[in-house]
Amino acid sequence: MSLLKASCFVRTWRSVVIRTASSNGPQANTDPSSTPEQKLMKKWGTDNVRIAQQLEEGTVKPFNTIPGPRSFSFLGTKPLFWKIVGKYDKDQHMDTYYKFYKEFGEIVREDVHPKHPLVHIYNPADMQTMFIYEGTYPMRYSHMVLEKYRLEKPEVYASGGILPSNGPAWYALRKKFQKSLQDYREVEKYVGRVEEITDEFLEARIQPGIIEDCSQEVARLFMELTSLVAFDERFHAFSEAEMRPDSRSSRLMGSASVINCSIMKTNLNHILWRLFPQLSKAWRDLVVAHAYVEEVALEQIAKKMAYIKEIDATRPENRAPTSTLESYLRLKDTDIRDITGMIVDLLLGGSDTITSSMSYLLHNLSRHPAVQEKIYDECLRIQPDDNGRLPQDVAQKATYTSQVIRESLRINPVAIGIGRVLPVDVVMSGYHVPKFTHIVSQNQVACRLPQYFDDPLEFRPERWERRRYIRGEDHLQEERLVSEKCLSIPFSHGSRVCIAKKVAELDMIVLLLKLCRRYTMRWAGAPKVGMRTVLVHQPDTPIRIEFTERKSLADSSTPSPRT
Repeated sequence: MSLLKASCFVRTWRSVVIRTASSNGPQANTDPSSTPEQKLMKKWGTDNVRIAQQLEEGTVKPFNTIPGPRSFSFLGTKPLFWKIVGKYDKDQHMDTYYKFYKEFGEIVREDVHPKHPLVHIYNPADMQTMFIYEGTYPMRYSHMVLEKYRLEKPEVYASGGILPSNGPAWYALRKKFQKSLQDYREVEKYVGRVEEITDEFLEARIQPGIIEDCSQEVARLFMELTSLVAFDERFHAFSEAEMRPDSRSSRLMGSASVINCSIMKTNLNHILWRLFPQLSKAWRDLVVAHAYVEEVALEQIAKKMAYIKEIDATRPENRAPTSTLESYLRLKDTDIRDITGMIVDLLLGGSDTITSSMSYLLHNLSRHPAVQEKIYDECLRIQPDDNGRLPQDVAQKATYTSQVIRESLRINPVAIGIGRVLPVDVVMSGYHVPKFTHIVSQNQVACRLPQYFDDPLEFRPERWERRRYIRGEDHLQEERLVSEKCLSIPFSHGSRVCIAKKVAELDMIVLLLKLCRRYTMRWAGAPKVGMRTVLVHQPDTPIRIEFTERKSLADSSTPSPRT
């Protein structure tokens, strides 16, 4: 922004503020009827005046001076990611953005496309600024290809769904559908069934010896648990029949992977699939894969609607829904097309995301036998009897197991960070960032920096059990406060937090408790496990682990718990 424009901007905002104050009277700022949005807009206006003044005075640096990688005319930064000649790897996001940090510092501007700048931030203070100014309807640019696909099928979908939508439309969907997945009382009712299915999975798929790739195994468990929570139905995803590549479970998992890969590719290339979709392989692949997930979703919806009609005719008294889908279908004034979109999204997220988290978790756990023993001890404390069942509030009682999960997600989150598009101008690391700029918080890189975590590359769950202090200029700032609010937030932040967060946490807690009670684990795979990014991070090598049955179980005449 030039000095002349900045000056005009200041004068404009000053006149607006003066007119508002004079028209509303001296009590305007203390009016109890003012809405939070109105108060926030006043704050934004004041901040914009301040930023414009700072730009004019030179105390804030202009947006175009933010350091970053070279951008080429018409191509942006694409040549930097080309194979052989490029200096960055498009499939290794963690390594790429760590290089950005080392080369350019705590804020980086990347012109991905001409006239499409992307700002990467690494400082938790900047992340906090992003969250403060994200507003009531946090906006992001992602999953746009899903929106295009769904809006072209108005007979099936009423909108793009909860993932790509923004603004009031997104908020309406979120508010309507989140309760059954985010209320602990709703989630806890699944504990018994989750435990039964997990026991069945351990009996069927995890035996003493080496498992060549645990990722493939746990993916089927989580697909089964998704069918339980979503539909109150068993897909039998880890049965011998479902192991075939043409089975429903196999096709669903394969389709979810294809869709996530297509979303990743189209997020990075906005032109081809929008203007000439049939020339885009990513678009064509998504259409085929999404159609199958959609087919399964519609089949389940029709089946559940028939079930509700039958059950209401025979037992008209009030009864609690037994699945997420049933709770959605019983909502008043709800478009069935919105329910279809939500169910498709649950199927998409039911395997890939949580499987990635659990794969890294098992890798970290298998390298740390002392941590396994602490989980084992916690399991004995929660449920001393080998044949007993876990309590319904197990997620709240398994405090150390929760710390293990948090620590693994700190080091190996499923995504690099959080994307936002702010509706106002802000200052980050001393630079002006205009409104509607795409900002990405690089949480994964920041969580591995020593200025925010002591020994950041060490797997140390105990760091979460008590308050600590970060190292840096402000020694009174607590590490836990910063990491919880800004740095280590693998399920996203605020009102856009992962809608199935509590379900995912419950599934992982139950699996870890049952696994560590029955086995000890030893890493038997490659010396180093890296990652490749296909929308979510995935291990770049098989999760190869040796399982040894615990002596107490091996010597016991009492059989292991079975369903």
